[in-house]
Amino acid sequence: MQPNTIILFKVKWRAKMKILRQTIKSVLVILIIFVLIINTETKTFSSSNRIKPIKIGVILFSLDNSIMRQLKQELENLQKENQIKVSVFDAQNNVSVQNEILDSLLKSNPDLIITMPVNRKENSVRDFILRVRPYKIPLLMFDIPPEVVKKVSKDYDKVAFTIPDSEKAGEMQGEIIRDFWNNKSIIDKNGDGILEYVLLGGNTDDIMAIQRTQGLISTLEKSGIKTEIQQSVATNWTKEIAKSYVENIFLRYSSKIDAVIANADDLAAGQTHEINLI
Repeated sequence: MQPNTIILFKVKWRAKMKILRQTIKSVLVILIIFVLIINTETKTFSSSNRIKPIKIGVILFSLDNSIMRQLKQELENLQKENQIKVSVFDAQNNVSVQNEILDSLLKSNPDLIITMPVNRKENSVRDFILRVRPYKIPLLMFDIPPEVVKKVSKDYDKVAFTIPDSEKAGEMQGEIIRDFWNNKSIIDKNGDGILEYVLLGGNTDDIMAIQRTQGLISTLEKSGIKTEIQQSVATNWTKEIAKSYVENIFLRYSSKIDAVIANADDLAAGQTHEINLI
């Protein structure tokens, strides 16, 4: 990696982590109030009333993902600051494992369930909601696409969603590439005026990955940057898979690659080739 790219990557990562921490804390403070309002039969509190800790069960699609590990840490840190008890579970990027965890968690009767599910398509999201609904436990689902939220939000009156702006994230990524392109000596390795790149995607059918890529490509086109994609690969949001793909791609394309563009920071992390990782 060239030095300028490393600096940019680290700055981008720190900014993302700061935003993530602030968002998590703000959302959870609201959720604690939400749970107390809808689940507590006592309408008033006094110093003589001992409020039991709010039990929160969290199911994350994979703890191999660095952002999910950060989310786990932030949730656990909140136990020290608030009257809550948090249990975090790893779904291992497997819907069957996720469902087994959920079924077990429901039997423990938590006050709140939070999830960033393995599959964010309509049928899978609806299935998750319908599993929770009979237990009347409040549910928060992270990063559910808005078009899915519109279709499932009426399935349960105790579910809330955070909605990602994946296309905007892609546009911001495109702006980073545009700024690199303004100094072609950094990124245009063969001087042909064309950005030749490899795209490390999440999953081929992941709505967020698709929208992020659309935002990226749209921004590059509007910036007047000529591009040529060498290969697009689905990584299942896994760093090890991304690294393996990149190693194979370099054997095939070698000097024809100006940049490796990733749908998530984890997919770029760990790459060791002398190439711009964005």
